[in-house]
Amino acid sequence: MDVLVEIAKRIRMSKDYVAFRGVGTCWRSTATKDNFMFCNCPVPLLMLPPRKDSHVLDFYNLTKGIVNQVSLSEPLMGKRFYSSKGCLITIDQGLNVNLMHPFSNLQHTFPNMMSFNNGSLRRDGPIRLIYARPGDETWTMLSQHKYGYSDITYYEGRIYAVSCSGEIWGYKVGGVDNPSEEELVAKLLIKLPPYCPARTYIVESTRALLIIVKYIHYDTENGHEVYRSSEFVVFNLDSTIRTCTEIKYLGDRMTFLGHNSTFLSAHLPNCKPNSIYFMDDWKEGYDESEEGGGKDTGIYGLQDGSITFTYHVSHKSFYRITPPMWIEERCI
Repeated sequence: MDVLVEIAKRIRMSKDYVAFRGVGTCWRSTATKDNFMFCNCPVPLLMLPPRKDSHVLDFYNLTKGIVNQVSLSEPLMGKRFYSSKGCLITIDQGLNVNLMHPFSNLQHTFPNMMSFNNGSLRRDGPIRLIYARPGDETWTMLSQHKYGYSDITYYEGRIYAVSCSGEIWGYKVGGVDNPSEEELVAKLLIKLPPYCPARTYIVESTRALLIIVKYIHYDTENGHEVYRSSEFVVFNLDSTIRTCTEIKYLGDRMTFLGHNSTFLSAHLPNCKPNSIYFMDDWKEGYDESEEGGGKDTGIYGLQDGSITFTYHVSHKSFYRITPPMWIEERCI
């Protein structure tokens, strides 16, 4: 039995762990969640842009270098896709919001976005942070910020948001009579002008949160102006003393940034540790390009600042509405 435990602890991939469990009774009793040492290491799948008039989504498995196809129950075109915690969020032209798990087709419908519209929503109005829970008939506003928010996450019972000016806010979500409590957790010491070409992310780490800043620069390629990620700066957020400390070492972990919820993983085959895998999510660049953007994709080495630009998708698959994005394939 001790030998089986040691074998179980050395298995890295969830599919292999499931196969290990199926060998026999002793194997199944050994293959517990506690013995799966890599349970908290999600496998990154790159969801490619949906094809026209298709129900099929393509997912590129970075660890295996293969593409898997998943058929959904409804057409994909005309919808905006986002991803979070292994699920897809879709918003159609009627502002209907749907949450789905792409590999099981389980779905949950949220209130229509217009249920929040009290007449004050305008294209040029302030950007608001709103939320809804299962069973809610409308969306509840948490806050609004002059320059908007760059990224959000849910961590230890609170919603954390980083503003485009570098402020990190925490929100304790309450009931109907007390919808939220707002707290300024910390502020980045580096200056982030509201219209500067940069993007800020917030990602859950081991018992902590990381703040990642991506800088963009413009260059000339074949006579055309193009944008490229030039530098990433990572901070460790300490909410107890309200500070953000720059770090340059993630150990054997790597982080995945893009048009999705940002996440960390570790011990992944064919992935570089202490690196940042980033996809093209610079919306302003997408809007300026007739081809819809999609070329700012690569790997950033945190220790030496090196960038290797990579292309996991063909040029023909660029799509203005839904760019390629990372999906977390969670383990058992």
